[in-house]
Amino acid sequence: MLKKLLSLLGLGGGRKRAMLMVTVMAGRRACGALRALDADGRDLLGAPVPVAARADDALASSHGNPGHDALRPYGDPACGTYQLIAIDRLAGAPEVLRDELGDCQLLFEPSEGDAARAEAGGRLLLGLHGGRLGADNELRATAGGLRLRDADLEKLLRAMAGITEWSLEVREEPPRMLASPLSSEPAGAAVDPPIPFSEEARRAVERRGSPTSSSDDDSWRSRDDDWRSSRDRDTYSSSGPAVAAAAGAAAGVAAAKAAEAKDDIAVEAEEHDVRVMDSAGGAERESGSASADSSSGTTY
Repeated sequence: MLKKLLSLLGLGGGRKRAMLMVTVMAGRRACGALRALDADGRDLLGAPVPVAARADDALASSHGNPGHDALRPYGDPACGTYQLIAIDRLAGAPEVLRDELGDCQLLFEPSEGDAARAEAGGRLLLGLHGGRLGADNELRATAGGLRLRDADLEKLLRAMAGITEWSLEVREEPPRMLASPLSSEPAGAAVDPPIPFSEEARRAVERRGSPTSSSDDDSWRSRDDDWRSSRDRDTYSSSGPAVAAAAGAAAGVAAAKAAEAKDDIAVEAEEHDVRVMDSAGGAERESGSASADSSSGTTY
C-alpha cells in the first residue's frame, strides 16, 4: 500500500512513462516532426526533430502497394498508437542494411487506431531508425517505417535513459511550420514489417508474443550495458526469408551498379584508345568489397 502511494506521488521509483509524438501532413510528401514528451508534457529533446514518415515509391509499387495504403505492408506508417518493445542493435548486420537503417532500430508494436487495424493486414511491427541521408543531405523515405537523422536518433536514445515505458503516437495534422523536404534518393535494403536482428530484440519480440508474457515486462530495455558499449556483441541472423530477400535485393542493386560502372569504364576506354590502359600495365581488378563479403563468411 505504501509503495503504491509513493508511486502515485512520484516518490516510489515506479515505472516512468513517456511518449514519442510524430505529426505528419497528409500525403507525407515532406518530413514530419517528432517530439519526445515525458509524463508532464516536457519535451525531452528540447525541440521537434524532422522525421521521414513516407514509404518509398519504388518499394511500395514493387510490393503491390503503389497507393502507399497504410493498412498494408510497404505503405506509409499508419496513424495510431504503438508500444516500444525492443531496441535492436545492428552492429552484426550486413553493411548494406546498416547503411540503410543505421546502428539500431526501435521496434514498436501496434496498439490502437489504424496502427492496430494495419496489424491485421500484416504490419506486425513499426521500425524507427536512422540511416544514410540522400546526396542532397535530406532524409530518405523508408520501407514503411520512420527515419531520423543519426544524430537525432542518438539524442533520442540518450533521452530514453531512465524511462521504463515508451509509447509512440503517429497523427496527421496540418504543419505548424515549414517542413523539411524529403530526399529524392530512394530507400535501399529494408523490409516491412521490420524484423529484429539482434538476439536480445528477437527474445523481446518472442516474449511479447508469448501467452504468458506480462504487460509489465520491460522487454525493450537492455539488460546488459548501454547499447553503445554492448553492440559489438550482437550478431546478425539471416534466418528470416524477409531478411534474405532484402539482403539479396541489396546485393543485386550493388551488382547492377558495379556492372554499369564497369560498362561505363569500358566505353570510355574504347573512346580514348584501350592501348593506353595496356601500356600502363593496368589490369582490371575485382572489387574489394565483393571479396570482403565472400571472405567474411556472411551469407546473403
